Amino acid sequence: MRAQARSSPSGAIREATTRIAQSLPACLPPQSSETLVMVLNQVPNTLEQLRSVVPRNASLTICDYLGLNVTRIGGFATPTLARDWADYLNRAFGYRTFTTVATAPTPNPTPQPGPISYAVLVNHYNRADLLNQVQQATGRRVTVVTYDQRPHLLVTNTSDWAIAAGLLKDLSDRGFVTLIVDGRQIAGLRPVGG
Repeated sequence: MRAQARSSPSGAIREATTRIAQSLPACLPPQSSETLVMVLNQVPNTLEQLRSVVPRNASLTICDYLGLNVTRIGGFATPTLARDWADYLNRAFGYRTFTTVATAPTPNPTPQPGPISYAVLVNHYNRADLLNQVQQATGRRVTVVTYDQRPHLLVTNTSDWAIAAGLLKDLSDRGFVTLIVDGRQIAGLRPVGG
């Protein structure tokens, strides 16, 4: 599967989407160990279109996610399945999608040094050209890391939620399959400030 970067929406669409999002209820966060697919609502009938495509057991809700009018899709059995659906909706239908995860406590956790950090990742899909596209889009040096046994592009690792959320919105607007995870879950990352 391949993610395709799409051009960002026009200012008018983004402004209208943001205005509409301000009147929506806030999206519920993912439950423990849940991965959600978020789809930017760019047309009035996005919800109806998605209902005809996603699995019947998926739960769909229109809500405000960080100031964006999105359809929140839950009910995926695994994080991999959720990411595959996000990619499919992006490639096959042109929806701007991203995933968001809840960090589940692990049995007998090993304490990780340093404060919590927010790592912004873009699914790499083993495409060398994607690294250059993300670097050009963000103006940042991007590296390849492994998360959930898959290659991802690390855009940033920060203790500032606002910075992470802003990058997530920007990259999602550009069509990249993006997620925010606890940076301590990525092997080889040094703690923020460490």
